[in-house]
Parts: sequence; C-alpha cells; structure tokens
Amino acid sequence: MLESCSALIIWKFATVALGSAAVTMSTLLGIHFIRATRPIGKAVGLMLIGEAVGGAITILFAITTDGIVDIGTPVTSMVMRWVIFLTAMATSAHLAYQTWKIEVYGDERE
Repeated sequence: MLESCSALIIWKFATVALGSAAVTMSTLLGIHFIRATRPIGKAVGLMLIGEAVGGAITILFAITTDGIVDIGTPVTSMVMRWVIFLTAMATSAHLAYQTWKIEVYGDERE
C-alpha cells in the first residue's frame, strides 16, 4: 500500500499538514503563556516556542529529505539538528530552573 508512489506522496503531504497543525498549536499556546505574569507561565511559554522551533525544522525535514523538494545538504541537515537539540536543551533547562525556584523558595521569584 505505502509502496506505491502516489500513496507515499499523499502520506508525505499529510505528514506536513499534521506537523503544521502541531507547530501552529505550540506557537499559539507559547505566545499565550509567554504573556503570563508569573515566571513559571513564561517558562512554559518558552518551552512551547522551543517545541514549535523543533517542529518547524522537522517539517523542513519532511519536505526536503527524500520528500517533496530536495534543497537540503548534509551540512544543512546537521545544522538543523543542532538547532533542534540546543533549543530543546535551553528551554528544558529554563523550565527546570523555574520549577526548582518554586520548590526551593516556595514562590516564583524573578
């Protein structure tokens, strides 16, 4: 079923559409939480924006890697992976720090 070329193209477009919906949701929720007045809300918002960055790059992989358009090079692919990993690490560390402050101090100090 997936071996036929037309079915594979349909699945690739469906993957891009699903990824686009996920990135849109993460972005909109991220913007909502970034506007929060409490630091933990801002940390969640930043984490969601980071998730959106990783998702957007994953969509680029779906489009370029043996996909709809071939614009990627090995170096481009490596740089996109680094952006995904570093964004995930930075936003995870920030959220962990904000949570740690709540646990240690019992409140959300700036």
